[in-house]
Amino acid sequence: MTQCEQAPGLNMLQHGEAVHEQFKLLKAEDFSEDLQKLFKRLPPAEVLKPYHIYHDCGKHLCLEVGDDGKRRFPDHAEWSYKQYLHLFPDDVMTATLIRMDLGFHTYRGEELLKLCKHPLAPILYFTAWAEINANAEMFGGRESESYKIKRSRLIQAGKKLVKEKA
Repeated sequence: MTQCEQAPGLNMLQHGEAVHEQFKLLKAEDFSEDLQKLFKRLPPAEVLKPYHIYHDCGKHLCLEVGDDGKRRFPDHAEWSYKQYLHLFPDDVMTATLIRMDLGFHTYRGEELLKLCKHPLAPILYFTAWAEINANAEMFGGRESESYKIKRSRLIQAGKKLVKEKA
């Protein structure tokens, strides 16, 4: 994880640590009243630390550099899931969270609704917030169009999550 960069000067381990730190900074009051209720039922941040730290632990296994020089990590959640289970075979819960990690970033329509019904959805949802906050500078900062789009998608997904968990 220390040999694979998330961004120039930031390796995967540092990224995972940043996600965990951003998760610890999340406050229930930052969310709607209904989301606050879900947030307050989350396990403590330290219980989720392995998920946050290792969620991208397999990216180095699927790294592709395109002709344009851009680094891509196709299917990295699955690669990270397998790598985590290889390293920690008894921690199936964390591995499952890693496998499902991209859902709130990428799913739309029926796929998103199905995710919202999953028992682990609240953990995944709030971790998605920690991830976009940790990556904000990569997107151009919290005032960038890219960050605002990601934030807007999470806000909309949160409405669906509340509806499914109500």
